Amino acid sequence: MSFFKPINSRYYTVSKDAKATPDHLYWRRLGVPVLVKEFGTIDYVDFSPMEPYYFAVTCSVRVQIYNPITKLVVKNLSRFQESAYGGTFRNDGKLLVAGDEEGLVKLFDVSSKNILRLFKGHKGAVHRAAFTQDSVHICSFSDDKMVKVWDLSTEKVVCDIDGHTDYVRAGCTSPVSPNLLISAGYDHKIRMHDTRVASGSVLEVNHESPVESVLYLPSGGIFVSAGGTDIKVWDAMGGGKLLTRLAHHHKTVTCLKLANGGRRLLSGSLDHTLKIYDVSNYECVHSINYPNSVLSLGISADDETLVAGMVDGLVSIRRMESEKDEKKEEQIDEKKWKIATEHVDEVVPEHKKMVQEQVDRYLRTYEYSKALDCCLTHRCVTKFPHLTVSVMHELIRRKGLARAFSGRSHKSLAQLLSFCNRYISDYRFTRVLLDAVNILLDVYEDTMDTFPKDILNQFNGLVKRLKQEETVTYGCLKVQGAMDLLISNASYVSKRISKDAKATPDHLYWRRLGVPVLVKEFGTIDYVDFSPVEPYYFAVTCSVRVQIYNPITKLVLLSFCNRYISDYRFTRVLLDAVNILLDVYEDTMDTFPKDILNQFNGLVKRLKQEETVTYGCLKVQGAMDLLISNASYVSKKNFCNRYISDYRFTRVLLDAVNILLDVYEDTMDTFPKDILNQFNGLVKRLKQEETVTYGCLKVQGAMDLLISNASYVSKKKYEDDLKQSENAKKLDAIKVF
Repeated sequence: MSFFKPINSRYYTVSKDAKATPDHLYWRRLGVPVLVKEFGTIDYVDFSPMEPYYFAVTCSVRVQIYNPITKLVVKNLSRFQESAYGGTFRNDGKLLVAGDEEGLVKLFDVSSKNILRLFKGHKGAVHRAAFTQDSVHICSFSDDKMVKVWDLSTEKVVCDIDGHTDYVRAGCTSPVSPNLLISAGYDHKIRMHDTRVASGSVLEVNHESPVESVLYLPSGGIFVSAGGTDIKVWDAMGGGKLLTRLAHHHKTVTCLKLANGGRRLLSGSLDHTLKIYDVSNYECVHSINYPNSVLSLGISADDETLVAGMVDGLVSIRRMESEKDEKKEEQIDEKKWKIATEHVDEVVPEHKKMVQEQVDRYLRTYEYSKALDCCLTHRCVTKFPHLTVSVMHELIRRKGLARAFSGRSHKSLAQLLSFCNRYISDYRFTRVLLDAVNILLDVYEDTMDTFPKDILNQFNGLVKRLKQEETVTYGCLKVQGAMDLLISNASYVSKRISKDAKATPDHLYWRRLGVPVLVKEFGTIDYVDFSPVEPYYFAVTCSVRVQIYNPITKLVLLSFCNRYISDYRFTRVLLDAVNILLDVYEDTMDTFPKDILNQFNGLVKRLKQEETVTYGCLKVQGAMDLLISNASYVSKKNFCNRYISDYRFTRVLLDAVNILLDVYEDTMDTFPKDILNQFNGLVKRLKQEETVTYGCLKVQGAMDLLISNASYVSKKKYEDDLKQSENAKKLDAIKVF
């Protein structure tokens, strides 16, 4: 086996980005997510600002506090009758405030899980609540379009703020002042309030979309709002000036968070992505994908834990893989190795067998099932999927993949289907995995009914994944077609731009005037004047009249009605317009010039024509309805009865009927009445055809007789004309003589 060629797994590897940014390397250290299932959508996620950075997840009728290391629930705050919203920690991590669907705001002691304060006053659901910077007041934002500031010690309202015209679903407090707060709602308005001012609102800006989230930057002079597909950055110190607009999401942005000490901005969206922006230049530096729409985000103060809540109730928890721990483990291994080799003459290095070497060994001995099993381990599937696909490709080439698939247990089949489901949408592996799935179906086609439900569900999931890929591919082809069209027009656009490079603004402005429309009038055009009111009709003075034109249609009003009243799209509207016109000018009709009266007469004629056409259409419609009602009867006719009068089929069907009579001549008496009636109908049809044919022959004979006499008639007429001309010449000669 010296000629054996090892498999080439590098064919499917992804080329590493040599110019990876520091942000990309930093956020890529987030490990594999741990998914926790909750009941209902995840409304809000908030981290405690104190170590060990527990985080609160608000969903359904409870607020659950998780340990970020163990990913387990350590506290469960379930003192809610209806849905809970916006569980938020105080800056010392000891208290937590949350709103609910009943309009109540509840303050909890995190350690004992007891309700310390209950704030009543809102008439709608409270979706967000937050502590002020001094930690002695609470701000609540409600669906009753109100914002309230509460005193913790007395449970009384310190300040009532109104001004919104729709639900207030977002809000935050200033990180530098206990008196400033921001509220935002579905009325597109973002309002900054100062509790020291009597009117409350000191600044208002328009986001132009329903606002889902808002937050201050650490400086307190800039705030960020999210709504629709846009994220907007506003300068509060500059009077609400819009600094920038971020539009990297293609669906609604639902949540915002700050990370890395306020130097990075995180946004989650319904498009299943999380975007990370650099606050210094507002550029997108990294993106993370999720399996479903993201509704809430949370990140610990040290960036060690990133939590995302999704619409299907899944909580994704990612932990940052520490580089220090890896270095410590390497140092410990080196120390152990030095201690173990101090009194040894020679050290033989350990040779670690890689997975690919084991696969090559099994392929040499034609043990295809074991070679595939080596590549389906958890480590190989997660870290080296290209190696698994390379082995499948090699087995397909050797025509041994069917042998490797056969005789597998249900557990092994589940692993194989899980791998296909996971990587069949990867463009590097799609072709090979499609061939592999086809071979798998061929192998287990007969025993598919004996599979348990989990394997059948994986097969169904594979079908859904392939349908999704088909839809995506179709959309990409559409985009490619549009791009090709744009590229094909690029040369024309570039030439046009090069021509316009030195054109003046006036030249570009007046060149927008389109191709002229020429209208013929009688006599010279004396004067033209436009109405100063929309739609800017213009009057043309010529000859003995002044005509008022529509600038869009370029027609006089009556001319316009005459032209388009027969168009089925405009008939009803123009009929009403003509009736109103007649009512307006009924008394002054006698003073109109002849041309306008002619147009009125033309309008009457056009309406009569339309009436005739409509009546004809109704006749045709009745005939069509009659034909459709008789369609079932016609379809039941005998074939010969139906088509024997068609000149294309007559000869063949006559021969067929003769053969039919010869075959059933002796048994004709035993036929039922309906068949005998069809035979009688056939006889009648043949008699009719005979009569028609006889008439046609008569006509043909008459035509032949006429054609044969045509030459004689023409000759006789010629001779008579010649004699008349000669006689006329003789008479003229006699007169002259």
